[in-house]
Amino acid sequence: MNKRGLLGVIALVCGCKEPVRAQPEPVSEGASVRAATEADADAGSSLAPLSAPSWREERKLADGSEVIVHVPIGATDRRPVVVGVHGAGDRPDWSCSEWHAVFKGRAFVVCPRGVADARWRGTWVWTSAEQIALRSEAAVADVVARYGAWVEPTQTVYAGWSQGATLAPQVIASRPGRFTHAFLVEIGHTPVDARVAARSLATGKVERAIISCSTAPCRRFAKGASPLFARAGVPTAVNDVGDRGHVFDGPTFQTLGARLPWLFGADARLGLAGGDAGSAVP
Repeated sequence: MNKRGLLGVIALVCGCKEPVRAQPEPVSEGASVRAATEADADAGSSLAPLSAPSWREERKLADGSEVIVHVPIGATDRRPVVVGVHGAGDRPDWSCSEWHAVFKGRAFVVCPRGVADARWRGTWVWTSAEQIALRSEAAVADVVARYGAWVEPTQTVYAGWSQGATLAPQVIASRPGRFTHAFLVEIGHTPVDARVAARSLATGKVERAIISCSTAPCRRFAKGASPLFARAGVPTAVNDVGDRGHVFDGPTFQTLGARLPWLFGADARLGLAGGDAGSAVP
């Protein structure tokens, strides 16, 4: 999928110039977000405005892989962390740009990178769900180590596209309580057992999920999966963007952004003045 140029688009959206690429810094894999930030729980919600050299960062993990981080510059309270998981033949910088657009720069967005694949030059794939889980943990731990006071320890979002969505149930089930919400964008192009996926999200203690589709295979999966997810205790909305192809584009950003009040309820930190997280699935 051609997502080139998205960083420039996002730069316009956030009112910033596209940042210069910085030399990635080594980061050690660390403890969970919750453990690292619970000690700050009594700090209150009024913080100094968050500042950083750039709203977009490149970091290097202990295993040599890179992670892209989008920072909610100016935040004066705790913000959720969105883990943007790319697909096969995809890139973490594209993924971060997409989720930055969905959340309009109001959340931390961290996007770990998979491994190179000769089939798709200049892009990456995932070798397993465990690889996603480990690199996601390391990426989030790095954000907590540097911006812990501004990180919401009780809210981490899994946001996967294509392969990242297909492997999401396995990742989430392997780390119960790690991810509170889930986006599964364009899932279903590789067979996924909807019943197993429903049990996996329930095992992982996901509170709510959104399945977003722009192709028939994803739509077929969503039709069968959403009621199964709900019966498993994970209310799930289906975001149908129409027959746009296997892409993550502007209409997808916009429609997912419009679903945030349903996913989170009223949340001033995310600019969500309305919405009811207890309402029926739209």
